[in-house]
Amino acid sequence: MKTLAAIQEAVQGSPDGQVSMWQVGEKLGLERGVMQDLAMDLAGLGLLEVKSLSGKVILTEAGQAFSQGRPSPAGSAELDLAGLVGLIETGLEALGLGATAKQNLAIDLAVLRGQMSRSERLAPVMAATLEAVRQALAAAPKPADPSWIARLDDFVQASPVR
Repeated sequence: MKTLAAIQEAVQGSPDGQVSMWQVGEKLGLERGVMQDLAMDLAGLGLLEVKSLSGKVILTEAGQAFSQGRPSPAGSAELDLAGLVGLIETGLEALGLGATAKQNLAIDLAVLRGQMSRSERLAPVMAATLEAVRQALAAAPKPADPSWIARLDDFVQASPVR
């Protein structure tokens, strides 16, 4: 969410709405390779669009909404879940989890990504995995963003199997 917010802030002074992902990354203290990977992940989630090979990016409508904590304009639960998974993956290191807990959470996030890619999701797998991710975030030594847990609760409640 920091990256999207930083891009949103940088866009304010840009006449064409484009900003350099490299400058945003530098402002956030990220190495170029990390920023490039992050930008590609955000683009894959539909939150960011890469406009040029020189690293100019813009936030999509969904990215703007997401950076401001609003639901996506299309109201897409899938985009919101994909975006949330991406945010958790990005913030994984900051949670202070031990190696096993971090690995388990990363696996659970990969399971959610896999389920989102299926033609038919397995409701029991989704429900159990969402709950496992929620519990891992709640138990993290360093607090997770409370909005992540709240949004996970929404997805758990919306799941057809509880």
